[in-house]
Amino acid sequence: MTHQRALTLLVLFCTALSFILGIQNSHAADTKNVRFRMEWIPSGMYAPLFLTIHAGYDKEQGIKIDMRDGNGSLAAINEVTGKHADLGMASCGALATAISKGQPVVSVAQYMAKYSWGFYIPADSEAKTIKELAGRSVSMSPSSSEAVLLPAVMEIAGMKQDDMRKIAVDPSQKIAVYGRSQADSVITTVAYGDPIVQDARPSKYLLWADAGFVMPDYCIFTRTDTVENNPQMIQKFLAATFKGIKQAQSDPDAAIDATLKQRPLLRREHTAKQWMLTSEFMRSENSGQCPMGWHPPEDWSAGLETLQKYAGLQGDITKTEAYYTNQFIGACH
Repeated sequence: MTHQRALTLLVLFCTALSFILGIQNSHAADTKNVRFRMEWIPSGMYAPLFLTIHAGYDKEQGIKIDMRDGNGSLAAINEVTGKHADLGMASCGALATAISKGQPVVSVAQYMAKYSWGFYIPADSEAKTIKELAGRSVSMSPSSSEAVLLPAVMEIAGMKQDDMRKIAVDPSQKIAVYGRSQADSVITTVAYGDPIVQDARPSKYLLWADAGFVMPDYCIFTRTDTVENNPQMIQKFLAATFKGIKQAQSDPDAAIDATLKQRPLLRREHTAKQWMLTSEFMRSENSGQCPMGWHPPEDWSAGLETLQKYAGLQGDITKTEAYYTNQFIGACH
């Protein structure tokens, strides 16, 4: 091979390599980074989102989901309104309250439609209904949403407000207090808390929803200006996430594997149980066969009425479009 020919081949190779790298860089530049703020610390509740990232469902939509750990609903709402995150997850009750106070956010998808909170009581307790907890104590956090909504639950269950002795503790200590038998019951979300409670004390739960309490549970939300100015990003995020949810439901082991790969400090058995329970709360009785992520109007109307009566929700609750939109979900037939 002559020196001239070798030089020509080298030039052609470099040109081809530059072309390939240029295409890759172009694709990378076209991929939109979407910052998602979790409501709480990583757990099996978020397994479908971790699977979405691991399987590349987000990249199929031309986005890259950046999962960020949470520290409660209010923190997630502040992150999104402050434009430090594009979307987030929050308690629908906390989100509705924030909206009523003027926060420019709105729910774009229902993640968990059936309310997952309840009382945990000892496994050998004879109580079968919430009303039977009269005269017993409950470990709870006084500054949390559970304290605000408990009066509504007790009224629906046919109890007086002083029928239970409330033991006020820090959120990080309420399960431990119950686990040491210093309280007869504890309030927490079943989807997240069940494996943690069971480690502390063998227990069973009485769901608030089973007593007739209706409240949408967890919502995926964003800023109102994002809905107006960048609906394509929301649509792509939800399309990728819904694909992850469907896959996690059909192959939960893959979802747990993906979660542990990205958050290796989690315990597998806890994570698996949290996802199993989360999947059971994704639809309420009013969700029917509606599309995934659909906001049931009946649940929202009931929830907003409860928040107005017990949590000081402000404004006209008949204008539900201020709180949620089904424009990214489609119609329910």
